[in-house]
Amino acid sequence: MAALLIFLGTYFVVAFGRAPFLRIDRTAAAIVGAILMVAIAGLTLDAALLCWMFRRELHGTLAPTLSEPARPIHRAMVIKSVTIASATMAGFLAGIEPALVSASAAAALLVSRSVKPAKLYRAVDWDLLVLFIGLFVVIAGVTRAGLDARFFELLRPIGIDSLAGLTFVGATLSNVISNVPAVMLFTSMVPRLPDPRTSWLALAMSTTLAGNLTILGSIANLIVIEGARKRGVRIPFVTHLAIGVPVTIVTLIAGTWWLHVYAR
Repeated sequence: MAALLIFLGTYFVVAFGRAPFLRIDRTAAAIVGAILMVAIAGLTLDAALLCWMFRRELHGTLAPTLSEPARPIHRAMVIKSVTIASATMAGFLAGIEPALVSASAAAALLVSRSVKPAKLYRAVDWDLLVLFIGLFVVIAGVTRAGLDARFFELLRPIGIDSLAGLTFVGATLSNVISNVPAVMLFTSMVPRLPDPRTSWLALAMSTTLAGNLTILGSIANLIVIEGARKRGVRIPFVTHLAIGVPVTIVTLIAGTWWLHVYAR
């Protein structure tokens, strides 16, 4: 039933996009279909595996916890945050430089007369910022030294020019150096491929879904693992892998097939 809804939704987007006032092509429909597919199939499979693997814990009784006092809601900061978040999304959709939009939004959030600046700065994840800075420096050095070009030349026999080959390499590389550095390495190579448009879609699809495979596959995983560790919750690598392997394989195969059929 879910697959039928996805197909109908995709064809509806294609048909509706033929209206004179809209410009929705097969690529846009492929993106919509892929989003629906991952949201319905991937999350459903993920939830089913979690419920099965942790069925004993989920059916057990929760240990009593000490009730914490209710925290007051800072309405002015909530309104300000929602407004800035909406303006940030509008800036991204308008095609403004993402770095400029992000920096402006962060600066606007830090400017406050009702909250002390020191309190805001304590909430900043400085370890994460240093991690990203280090990634950008290392990737820039690799690119300047030409190591990325040599690396991709070695991978050409795998068939990196094809949709399946690019998906495989993108997913594998994402779980070796994480998906953000992997995408940064691909940025100079994708425009030189035979079909750059489909290659960009395949790269976005593969590196995003590959983040579900291992903890190292996505920086978001590391953030969650570190946040859980600070709260006394340990998530083993093998436990994450047991759920990540089937979810990643199914979604990557489905995503590759979808792009092969609808994005060309």
